[in-house]
Amino acid sequence: MPRPATVGRLSLGVKPMPKRRDARRLASAVATALVALAVCCPLGAAEVADSVGEGRLLYRVHCAGCHGESGRGDGVASERLEEPPPDLSRIRERHAGEFPRAKVAEIIDGRRRSAAHGGRAMPVWGLTFQTPGLDSDQEGDVRGRITALTRYLETLQQPSSEP
Repeated sequence: MPRPATVGRLSLGVKPMPKRRDARRLASAVATALVALAVCCPLGAAEVADSVGEGRLLYRVHCAGCHGESGRGDGVASERLEEPPPDLSRIRERHAGEFPRAKVAEIIDGRRRSAAHGGRAMPVWGLTFQTPGLDSDQEGDVRGRITALTRYLETLQQPSSEP
């Protein structure tokens, strides 16, 4: 193995490149560690609570005007809309007792328009939550806001009226 280049007793810090096999092992170890971390260490209660709190604030600022404070579609602006906003407190009930997080997040986001959802009276929050003129990738922040809103909507769910 070659030694780092030196001038007198001063090392220039130039070391040989790691072997391709060693680089693959390192990449594999890092990937394994990241997967293990994601699987065994999901968000704790404190992180979820913070997310729900952020979602509550986002909801009050961006959603309550149409959907109402409790999510029942009775916001102050709802009377002026052509189509009444849906009752967000019954999402779980409309989906056989399961809250469809991914579907709710996709509807809030709105950037992937689906013909199954009909027209789009609601703003496209996936675009609205971006900061214009910012050069950095904002997708993580946008997804975080949408996730926070989704978690908050899950807390608004009414108990099922079925026996």
